[in-house]
Parts: sequence; structure tokens; C-alpha cells
Amino acid sequence: MTQNLDIKASIRTPDYNLRVYSTCAQCYIPADATVIHLRSKDNKEQESREGEERLSRTETRFVRMGAAKGRPDDMLEYGMRLCAGVRCILDEKAGLQLFLKVAEGSFPLEKRAVAYSLISHISKLRLGFNFADGGKALKENLFNAFFYANRSCELGLFSVSALFLLRFYDSTKLEREQLIPYQQFDALSQAYNQFRLQTGMQRLQARICTVCGNYPKQKSDLKRCGGGCPMAQQPLYCSRECQDWPRHKYWCKRTLNSPESERPSEAMTSG
Repeated sequence: MTQNLDIKASIRTPDYNLRVYSTCAQCYIPADATVIHLRSKDNKEQESREGEERLSRTETRFVRMGAAKGRPDDMLEYGMRLCAGVRCILDEKAGLQLFLKVAEGSFPLEKRAVAYSLISHISKLRLGFNFADGGKALKENLFNAFFYANRSCELGLFSVSALFLLRFYDSTKLEREQLIPYQQFDALSQAYNQFRLQTGMQRLQARICTVCGNYPKQKSDLKRCGGGCPMAQQPLYCSRECQDWPRHKYWCKRTLNSPESERPSEAMTSG
């Protein structure tokens, strides 16, 4: 099944183009505990520097020649440059077609998984231009982003890009009915849940119960763990029944020096 890849171009700047290219590197990296506190200003600047360094390694003409010969690494690299419009003329459609050739071709699984992640990533970047209106363009790009991230997960890669896509989704203030639930994409949803179990990372959406997924009408109906855990790992509970101490205790700072009788998740504070 192939979704529409003709994502509309938007107004670009050289800095934005470099940013697009640099963030494509997220599609190669599996998400793990080391990425929990990324996205600071310094990290973004470092990402741009690394993008410049990557561009300087090989001239675009050589990358283009390798892509024409069907070399998957060059096809992915040239596709990234086309989608970003760096060191070549911007042609997002041609870049996406190169990714799709790798994704659906007879190439190693790891290359195909990266290709699917790259298609998802470009769709995710389009969300920044239409996320506020909650309209048709939003749903189309969100579906594409989830669909191809799911294909990547099916091949064994839950990338940093996929993680940031879900964090972006979790943080939106749009009503749920305006969005496409990622939970309908099994491999992606399972990979995200497994990542959260392994790292203790919580959803950015401050209106959802960590355990049961309840979305109460009043934000005050949710209570945060009172244990002083880092915000990225601080769960929200809609009831005492949902407090999941056996799982959360590994991430709760206060428990490191507290006796068993002082379980911090049993003391909830207002969300």
C-alpha cells in the first residue's frame, strides 16, 4: 500500500533547509534512554553543525551518481539533500521517491527501515505548517507520518524521529477527535509503549492518565506522582487504582533513599 507522497512545498530559508537535512539523521538512530532530554537549544545547534560536517564529506555529484547506480546509502543521502534543498535544487517529491525505492526494494532490512523512517520524518515536518488548524492537510500528513513510522517499526527500527513524532502528537492541545490516533498502528504503538516501559518516559500530554489512558474533562482530576521525579518521567494518575508503583519505582528519585513504607507514588499532588 502506497500513500500519497506529494507533500506540498512551503516557503523555505537556507537555515530551515539545513535544519531539515540535519534532523534527517534522527531516522538512522534507534530511540533509547539517551534521547530523553534532547531538544535543547545546544543540541539543535550541534545537530546543525553535524549536518554541515555530513554534507562536506561527499560532493553532491558523487552522491547523485551513486544513487543513479542503485546504491542504497547514496539513494538515502541524495534523497535527504533533495528533500531539504541543500547542495542541490529542492525537489521533495523526487527525494521521497528515492526513499520509497529503497523502502520497497530488495535491500537490507536496516536500509529499508531507515527509508520508511525518512518518509515519515518529511511528513512530520509538514505538520509544523498546518498543525494549528486541525484540517485535512493535518490529517493527511499525520497519517503519512504514522503509516511510514509504523512500517519502519515493523522492520525493527523505532527511530528517534518516530519518538519525536509521538512526543509532538502527545503535546498537542487539539481535541482528540481532530487527530488520527497512533494507537491504530500496532507496531508503532507497541514500540512506543516498550520504550516508555524501558525508560520511564511519560507522555507530554498533561491530560491523559499514564496507566489507563483516561482523558478526564477536568485537568485537576489528574494527580502527579509526589516523589520529585524528573518531569520527563513523572506520571499522572486519574485514581489510586492506577498508581503503578512496581514499575514507576525505578524512575522515582525519592525512592533511592526512602524506605519501602514511604512510597512516593502513594502521595499524589495536583496535576
